[in-house]
Amino acid sequence: MAVMAIQLHNNLQKKLNPVLQNFSFDKHADLLHNGVFLDQNRMKVQVDKSTGYVSVMLYARNLSITWGDDKRYWTWTYMAEPNHPGSLVEVAELVDVCWLEVKGEFDASLLMNGLTYEVVFTVKVKSDGYGFKECPVTLKLEERDQMSERKEILDKKPKDQWIELNVGTFRNCGSETGKLKFSLYETASNHWKKGLVIKGVTIRPRIPN
Repeated sequence: MAVMAIQLHNNLQKKLNPVLQNFSFDKHADLLHNGVFLDQNRMKVQVDKSTGYVSVMLYARNLSITWGDDKRYWTWTYMAEPNHPGSLVEVAELVDVCWLEVKGEFDASLLMNGLTYEVVFTVKVKSDGYGFKECPVTLKLEERDQMSERKEILDKKPKDQWIELNVGTFRNCGSETGKLKFSLYETASNHWKKGLVIKGVTIRPRIPN
């Protein structure tokens, strides 16, 4: 398999430099293919070896979770990331809330222009969870003056394993795109909910089939 050259936007390169400068230049490609952690393991930048495209993972600590620091409603635990021995990231587990709201944003100027990207939440629905059977969650994506949203019934999803929830897609126009905003929420029913684990949000180029 051919390995594509790595092309990073200047703004993203600046964020990576403090980490990459600790390694010899010939190690940079391997590090990026495996994934480089930033911001105290709240973010990971990874480059696909075959396409050279960059994806970004924003972990749960990089998101805004309503009542996320109140132990009555959410608990935080560490988990190891595959292929990263010793690198721990925090995930948030829903204990019990009636107002579920998880939001985040990302500066699209860090991404390469001219590509279509998809935004996905990575979550786990626990088998002992409740409150999602008749209450779909809403997934919303906002960029520039555009907004899209869709709904998912989490009770129908596989249990006790990581799954992806598609939020939407956007075409990156650099500074014109500006800040992306994305969210997962269920605030209409007032039903109490339990057993949703939030790992984070991935922003990655959409590869045509």
